[in-house]
Amino acid sequence: MLRQFCWSLCLLCLCVSCATVPKLKPTATVQMAEGEETVDSGCAYFYFLWGKTAQAERQYEEALEAYEKALVCDPEADYVQRELVVFYMKMRRTDDAQRLLAQLLAVHPDDVELLTLKAGLYVGMGQVDKAAAVYNDILAFAPHDTNTLLRLGSLYAGNRRYKEARQVLERLVAQDDGSFVGYQYLAKLYQQEGAYDKALVAYDKALALHWLPTLALEAAELLEFRKQYDKAVTFCQRILANEPDNAKARQQLVRVFLSMGDANGALAELRELRRHAVNVFDVDLTIGRLLVEQKEYDQAIKHFSSMLAADPDSGKIHYLLALAHGAKGNEQEAVRLLQQVTSADGIYEDAVMLRVELLVKGEKYAEAEKVLEQAIVDPVGRLPRFYEALASLYRHQGRNDDGQRIFSEALLLYPQDGSLHYEYALFLDRIGSSKEALVAMQEVLAIDANNPFALNYVGYTWADRGENLEQARKYIEQAVALRPADGFIRDSLGWVYFKLGDDARAVAELTKALELADDPVILEHLGDVHGQAGRDAEALKAYEQALLVFEKLADRQRLQGKIKALRSATH
Repeated sequence: MLRQFCWSLCLLCLCVSCATVPKLKPTATVQMAEGEETVDSGCAYFYFLWGKTAQAERQYEEALEAYEKALVCDPEADYVQRELVVFYMKMRRTDDAQRLLAQLLAVHPDDVELLTLKAGLYVGMGQVDKAAAVYNDILAFAPHDTNTLLRLGSLYAGNRRYKEARQVLERLVAQDDGSFVGYQYLAKLYQQEGAYDKALVAYDKALALHWLPTLALEAAELLEFRKQYDKAVTFCQRILANEPDNAKARQQLVRVFLSMGDANGALAELRELRRHAVNVFDVDLTIGRLLVEQKEYDQAIKHFSSMLAADPDSGKIHYLLALAHGAKGNEQEAVRLLQQVTSADGIYEDAVMLRVELLVKGEKYAEAEKVLEQAIVDPVGRLPRFYEALASLYRHQGRNDDGQRIFSEALLLYPQDGSLHYEYALFLDRIGSSKEALVAMQEVLAIDANNPFALNYVGYTWADRGENLEQARKYIEQAVALRPADGFIRDSLGWVYFKLGDDARAVAELTKALELADDPVILEHLGDVHGQAGRDAEALKAYEQALLVFEKLADRQRLQGKIKALRSATH
């Protein structure tokens, strides 16, 4: 998916960088009236420059002393006072900055620079509404001040007030069609709001004003997401024409080619990327994986074998080479390679599971069991997944007691592992221990109250039994909120509404479920709801559609019985 846009504009820096440095004034001594001090503007400017230099060198105490001496020379030196406000803000001396700024604004109430500093002070204090109010005060008498519009828009965006930010930035570009930053920020805002077509228009406007490779890459990513592949390729290739070693642009181009289904184009770009990459190893791994995905197994084996010759101790290369051999049907060689992967390798878990998969595929169950049994004996390398796999292997052979024993051992070692408890509950369900499975699934929720699959299991089981219907509804609604695009969980919601007698909501949720997951069980549920409500034609249609999809004989016989009963009732 698309990257989440992060507002990185430093508002405080925008606000405090507006203090100006005056042109060098000739030394002048002004004789004041009797009893008043003498103003030495040359002296003031000398210490002002001293303060600026010290500040640049991070000699902050010296800088402060110099600025204060400048004001002794000329107490009314406006440029020194402004610089001192900025200095106080940078040093987080908020009270001093506010005091001096108030004095300056008393003399210059409509000074945009001073008001901008005031807004920046509020930004630094986290007082967003007050900062926004100051910016709006500026815009009241300077409605075409594009800098203020930009600052206000950025302030809103940085505080997730996206609608307000968009309105301000749209006003900005309406006044200044040449605002690169305005269009840049609008593109990101539109993307944030899901207005992708508007975002692409804004990207085009910004890039037409100033071609910025990083921005072009953002646009290319969005173009890929919107399946405008040709334009995305054009953007990436334009970047690479000027910056052939731009790894990010090359990687984006690879992703676009893969999205287009152009494996050859992706491989060509990966090989070009390899010429410029700092980390050649990762690029080579990607090339090899792509060859495997494209079923170019001989090329993949040759590629990974070359890598292994250069790095014979790499567990990751052993694993990927085994993957290529296994995919080609060389199971024996694949298993041999996987034996070289140790528990110290980051790919160890996947290597063990692939080894077991290959052995099971070859019906070498005893060897597969031995691999997993050895894996769980190792206190360093053992993992909950190995126990789950071994128990599953026992179950497939009808050794349910051995499966339960393995789960018992695992749960003693990992009592708070919610995933392990969940797999144990499913194991119990699959061996027909439905009562124990429900208890085990509730233990999952005691560990992780937001596990959507456990919530769905418990809720659906209760609903199907007609028990605890209100709690079942709450559980399933919570599961749907966690996984709104899961058609099977939404099917459970429709089913619990049906059990509660809410026919309309049941039909609505089951219809949504079918849009998300084309499954015969959902069709059967929909048929049951229509049938219960007396909508025989709709029920019959749903049952007949489900009958076409069900594969198991028991499911088909059940549906045929419902269809027969329905037809008999309507004649």
